[in-house]
Amino acid sequence: MGRINVGMKLVLFLLTASLVSCSPMYSKISDKSLNNDLSDYLSITYTKYTNGTDTNDGMTMEVYSYELNSKKLTKVTELPYTSQYPLTSASLPEQKIYYSGEGEQDEDELFVYDLTTKSSKQISTNLFAINRIIPFTADNKLIMVAVKRGEINLKVGFFDKKAGDIRFVDDQDLDTHTQDIAYSLETNKIYAAQYSDTQQSIQMRKANKANTDMIPPNHWIVEIDNTTLTTRKIIELKEEKILSLTVSGDQILMATTKVINSGKVEHSMVNIHSGERTRIDLPTVVGKAYMSKDRKGIYYLGEDANAKADQRGVYYLDLNTKKSEPIFLQEDGFINNFSYIRPGSK
Repeated sequence: MGRINVGMKLVLFLLTASLVSCSPMYSKISDKSLNNDLSDYLSITYTKYTNGTDTNDGMTMEVYSYELNSKKLTKVTELPYTSQYPLTSASLPEQKIYYSGEGEQDEDELFVYDLTTKSSKQISTNLFAINRIIPFTADNKLIMVAVKRGEINLKVGFFDKKAGDIRFVDDQDLDTHTQDIAYSLETNKIYAAQYSDTQQSIQMRKANKANTDMIPPNHWIVEIDNTTLTTRKIIELKEEKILSLTVSGDQILMATTKVINSGKVEHSMVNIHSGERTRIDLPTVVGKAYMSKDRKGIYYLGEDANAKADQRGVYYLDLNTKKSEPIFLQEDGFINNFSYIRPGSK
């Protein structure tokens, strides 16, 4: 897989952006001063043309934070978009931004930007791509989903901020892919949705031969101990793909589908202790979703199913009223990803 150059980034950017309509932002954006009360917040990655028109001057990743208590949206900083996939995660307690950037060997590496000194530093040396970043945990570790250089499968990695090295879970396993991860402040553990690359290839060949839609391989969720890196399987789904997961208390909210690219998504709650699964009825949620701390709502990246016009953005869905409230809507750029971060106490 080659690096996506600026021209290809433009094509991908326009193809995705053309599927949505632009809308004014819902929340008033504050100045760059940050509220450091350490309340729960969202970290949002927003890509734009650096010069506002084309790729002649490259593209930029804008980092926003949205504090859930005050409902304050803040533009934290801007960073150059040089990676295959634009990914940032703001660690406000540390006053740092962790992000993916281009390394010396034309690969994606982990970087950190210090908001105090206004300087960036590369802090990994053996990666190829990064898909997820959880900036810190209760024991001040950074967790990521990344591909090591020379490999193809996405692994869960723990970055030691003091030692500066990365420990990967089941590092010798070259078959298991990690689809998504979630962190629980209550248990201080990671929950990962995974599947077998070998089984995925088998299912793909079956679909191609029969000229039918692809049925996914089995997916499962494991709990990972942050200290020992040992894993415990919570649930395995037969021929069902886990698109995303989020955890709150003892419950995991997962989005699944039984046919690849079918557009039909189901949602379920899974008990992290027993593995018991309960299906729930939700309006269609497109993209990544996070359950609120009180479990009364969901923060998600997608569209409002009840809106008259398509308005892609970050929303809060009230589970009682089933109504969505916009937090950050696309205007002159594209929201690539966001994360829900809980720096507070248990």
